[in-house]
Amino acid sequence: MNTSLDLRMTYGTGATDSTIFRQYITFAPTNGSSILSSIDMFNTPVNTTTQTSFAAIRLGTLGSEEAGAWKDLYAKTKLVKVVMKYYPAVTMGVNSVSQAVAGDVAPVSNQLAQSAIMYTIPIYENVDDIVYPSGQVKTNAGKGSLEDNLNKPYAKAHSIYKPWTRIMKPTNFMAYPTYGGQTINRKSAGFIDLSNVDVTLNGIYIAAPPLTVGGLIPTANPVQSAYPGTGESFVLGRLQITYYQKFKMRE
Repeated sequence: MNTSLDLRMTYGTGATDSTIFRQYITFAPTNGSSILSSIDMFNTPVNTTTQTSFAAIRLGTLGSEEAGAWKDLYAKTKLVKVVMKYYPAVTMGVNSVSQAVAGDVAPVSNQLAQSAIMYTIPIYENVDDIVYPSGQVKTNAGKGSLEDNLNKPYAKAHSIYKPWTRIMKPTNFMAYPTYGGQTINRKSAGFIDLSNVDVTLNGIYIAAPPLTVGGLIPTANPVQSAYPGTGESFVLGRLQITYYQKFKMRE
C-alpha cells in the first residue's frame, strides 16, 4: 500500500515565531486510508490548562475503497514495516526580497539558511513523551522540548533541501480499559484482529525549527526573518509512504 502527501509547515493558532513546527503521524493497520492533501506541521503550543494540543494524524494503511474487501477476506493483520521517503520541494535557499520604501534603505535580498533542518523520531518506546493515549500531541512547541526529544537514540536530523528515507518497524499500542475508567496501552508485535479499531500510537514524530535567513539581516529595513509567518504555510516537500503488511485468512 502507498500514499503520497505534501509536507508543510503551517503557522498555528496562538503560536509565536520562536516555537517549533511539529506533527505526530500514526499508522493504523486496521483502518482504510483517509483523503488528505497534505501533512501539516503546526507550531501551536500545548494548552497549559487542558494539557492538550492538536490531534495526531492517523493514516490508515488499507486502501479506502478496498478496506471492506480486505476485512471480509482476512481475519488478522500485522504491519511489518513502513518506509517513508521525503522528496524536497526546494533544493537550495529561497530568495526573500524586501520592498523599497521611500527614504529608506535599498531593497535587500536574502536566502533561507542552507542549514535549515527537520528532525524525525520514530516512536518505539516511551510513547507518552510525545502523545497522549487520546491521540493528542503532548510534547511542547518550545525548543527545550525538542532538545529533550533529540536525546532519543533513533532521532535523526535532515536537511530540508535533500531527500531522506526512514524505515520503521512499528509496534502496535493497543488501548485496554482498566479499573477506575482509566486506560493503559499494551504493546503488541504480533497479528491483530482486523475488527480492532483501537490500535494507535505507533508512528513517527517530525519537528522543525522556524526557517531563518542566512547572513546579516539589516536593522533599518528588516526582511521577514522567520518562515512561515503568521497565517502562512511553507511546502517543504513530498512524503511517499509505503506500507508492508501481512494478513491471515479468515477461517
